[in-house]
Amino acid sequence: MASPEEDILSTVKSALKDLTVPSYFEGHKHLPALPYITISLSSVQEQHQLRTKEVIKATLAIDLYIDPAKTGQAYSIGRDMINRLQKVQGKEWWSQYNDYSLRTLQNEINGQPVLRLAFLVDYLIYSIKRGA
Repeated sequence: MASPEEDILSTVKSALKDLTVPSYFEGHKHLPALPYITISLSSVQEQHQLRTKEVIKATLAIDLYIDPAKTGQAYSIGRDMINRLQKVQGKEWWSQYNDYSLRTLQNEINGQPVLRLAFLVDYLIYSIKRGA
């Protein structure tokens, strides 16, 4: 049985697998070829009880790294990604998409400039197992 956080992370990874860009969990080894996406759990906050259900707010950091010359392609991939993420629901725990924010950053990887679209994506996860 997966924890609520593991459940939402694996479901998000599955939702992004059909993108034209490979996605990886933060810290896992991957090819350095651009573009690519990294996924990590940024924070988990306990929410006030909502109609007697325990709710946590899980914030995922999802970063798209791409060549700075491909800004248009970056935003196109970003829109496709958010459209997919808005439909994500946990496989084992009841959850729903809540909101997202985006920052556009100029970074460097191995001395080469990269454009980074840094998304923070929030999900509300309820203490109710699916099928219960």
